Amino acid sequence: MLTWTFKVLSSKLPTDPLKRRLIGEGLPSDWEGVLDYTSGKKREELYNVTHVDTKSIPLIFMDMGHSKPKGIVSIGGNRIKYEDNFNNWWPSISPIIKGMLNEGSVSDEWIENHIVKCMLVLLKRGGEIPWHIDASDSLIHCRRVHVPIITNSEVIFMVNNTEMFLEEGTAYEINNQEPHSVVNNSFSDRVHLIVDFSLDTPYCTS
Repeated sequence: MLTWTFKVLSSKLPTDPLKRRLIGEGLPSDWEGVLDYTSGKKREELYNVTHVDTKSIPLIFMDMGHSKPKGIVSIGGNRIKYEDNFNNWWPSISPIIKGMLNEGSVSDEWIENHIVKCMLVLLKRGGEIPWHIDASDSLIHCRRVHVPIITNSEVIFMVNNTEMFLEEGTAYEINNQEPHSVVNNSFSDRVHLIVDFSLDTPYCTS
């Protein structure tokens, strides 16, 4: 098992446009998008032990294996794209992801082929994500990266015994096979861009 906790991959990423949009528009009405269309459950309900205080907008996710309404399309590798969310948010997210990669000017299609999951996740003010280890196959066979978009110094991320404040505009790879938790001690909601890359994705490190 990997022994590191956090890796700083890149800093000074172009997150300000996405932050300004989130703040300017207010928190969008499509947070907590449905993942399982048979049961109608959202991510926060499917993973209610750890994510009761979170809300999310999925752009790319793993196929839940159920019928999908119009606007949800298969993109291969047991992955699905939430087209409305993707088309709405990808123009603000794509430059952030390109800033992490070691491949220079890559296409959006190339990026999409190297993403296992991509979502915006809000952790409510005063909320927490309790200690857990990510156990699903998709989370074991990926590189999980957090990019804080809206945060403050009272949001603390912990992996094992290591406690860190994750700064806006910096990409951190998290060892999600170690016990980890998050606490938002502030009076403001925290928003992260979370991207699960395939294991062969090259990074640009600081």
